Amino acid sequence: MSRRPRSLAGRLLLVVVVLSAGALALSSVLIAVALRPFLVDRIDEQLVAARVAAGIRLFDDAIPVDLGGGALSDPVPAEVLLPAGSAAGIVEADGSVSGVIVVGDTARQPTWPDDLATRAVDEPFDVDASGGGVGYRMVVAERTPGGERYVVAVSLEEVSRTIGRLGAVELGVSILVMMLTAAIGWWLVRIGLAPLRRIEQSADAIAAGDLSQRVPESDPRSEVGRLSAALNRMLGDIEAAFAARVASEDRLRRFVADASHELRTPLVSIRGYAELFFRGARDRPEDLETSMLRIQQESERMATLVDELLLLARFDEARDIDLGPVDLVRVAADGVSDLRAVEPDRPVDLDGPDSMSIVGDDVRLRQVVANLLANVRQHTPPGTPAHVSVGLEGDEAVLVVADEGPGMSAQDAEQVFERFFRSDRVRQRTRGGNGLGLAIVATLVDAHGGRVSVRTSPGQGAAFEVRLPVGGPTLPAS
Repeated sequence: MSRRPRSLAGRLLLVVVVLSAGALALSSVLIAVALRPFLVDRIDEQLVAARVAAGIRLFDDAIPVDLGGGALSDPVPAEVLLPAGSAAGIVEADGSVSGVIVVGDTARQPTWPDDLATRAVDEPFDVDASGGGVGYRMVVAERTPGGERYVVAVSLEEVSRTIGRLGAVELGVSILVMMLTAAIGWWLVRIGLAPLRRIEQSADAIAAGDLSQRVPESDPRSEVGRLSAALNRMLGDIEAAFAARVASEDRLRRFVADASHELRTPLVSIRGYAELFFRGARDRPEDLETSMLRIQQESERMATLVDELLLLARFDEARDIDLGPVDLVRVAADGVSDLRAVEPDRPVDLDGPDSMSIVGDDVRLRQVVANLLANVRQHTPPGTPAHVSVGLEGDEAVLVVADEGPGMSAQDAEQVFERFFRSDRVRQRTRGGNGLGLAIVATLVDAHGGRVSVRTSPGQGAAFEVRLPVGGPTLPAS
């Protein structure tokens, strides 16, 4: 059992060859069908001449035969005018044929119909050969109008041979055409499918791990061109998604490692002071008080760290905020008041309108301001001036918290909102911190549909800018 070609090129070529063969076969049949009536008409023309010659031969070579208004004056030998393979005979009154003459193979004769005595005159018709094979074209004629009848038949063998030769020629031509069609078709199919082979090569490279590979694009008006463009867009999305996943996994690993380190530090301290208690500090009131105080401080630090980690985890899973009208100027003013209460010697000013109402979560926005101001306290020397401003730009509320501290490098500024990041080389920490404050700011601002950025350079201080949509975050479509 033959199997169909598996490749697309083979199937396309097979379709082309089959369609070409069908078209050639159909055209050959139509040509033969159209040619046969023409050849038969030529036989009918021979019957006219053969009718005259047969009448002379059957009745009397010297007797003229009526030619439809004229007479043949000079006798002509019948064998000269009768074509090879013809036959003639006199029709008797009962319809039988007598005096049959045959030109050529005397063994072949037409079958003589029984109704020749009554059949219409001068109307050619087809009859079979008496021994089978190719038939004859026959006509009934009258020597004179209403006079004796005779019949003439001309073999259709020449018609058959002509159609046969034509069929042989068409078969040869068809085979040649199909061979040329197959060769040219294979070449054209290979050219047409070349972009698909390039797509296959690119797919193999991508499967091997090269996600930067792209499909060579061709004419965008073609199907292959549009497919290439669509594949490249898809590959770009896949590469970006894969890179984002790798980056997310890296951030998760760093986060877990940093969280473990941050939790380990207070746990080690608590464990050390507990061991100090059992080594005799309980009998020394001053050491016991110090141990309990440090244990309390480290426990509070660890509790704060755990609370902040839980907050970040909750917002990573679902940005759940309680939206309502919030006076952003009041929130900033309260934060400035808190900073002045903690550090009375630090100059801090607030610039902005009397009030500015936006849609947001009052508690979370207060946490944003508190963390930004806490960042100023932790990373600038005491007494360093701080500046807070609130303004409106278009449909965005802008909150800026700036300081005149040591600033940061561009490399540190790119990572300042990452979890557990500390810029210890440039901005010295004067107080404890776990590196989550600015990460929480970025998370809460993002939950409000806003964005936060920093402008800084070494020795020029730092300015953190928070932009929030006045109308609140855009909710995703349900």
